[in-house]
Amino acid sequence: MNPIIPPKTIPYFMLFAIVLGTYFLFTSYTVIALKKIRRKRKILYNGMNILNVSQLLYRIKGNAKLFATIALLSAAALPVSNLPIYNMMIPILISSGAYCIIYFGYYVNKIDTRNNISTSSI
Repeated sequence: MNPIIPPKTIPYFMLFAIVLGTYFLFTSYTVIALKKIRRKRKILYNGMNILNVSQLLYRIKGNAKLFATIALLSAAALPVSNLPIYNMMIPILISSGAYCIIYFGYYVNKIDTRNNISTSSI
């Protein structure tokens, strides 16, 4: 079995796609959405919206890189903070005999002789 994309490169591809998508979300999409709101006269001329939308558009254009950086750092920090809990739970699950499937990578019919666990790729 020869996969199209090598399994070791998938996390890097996902990381690149997430970073690129988050950057474009803050630099392009929010600016386009606010410009569409500015084109709708009914919404724009209602109360203080003319000042609020223009000021928000100006600030988002200036702070887009900062917003993208904060979003990516918080998205990276949440899984890392849960890693010790995950590592603590694996021995408990194995010793209790719970029926669960844990996928550790790309294995093809390898047998773990210590715990009598057989793994195979799907």
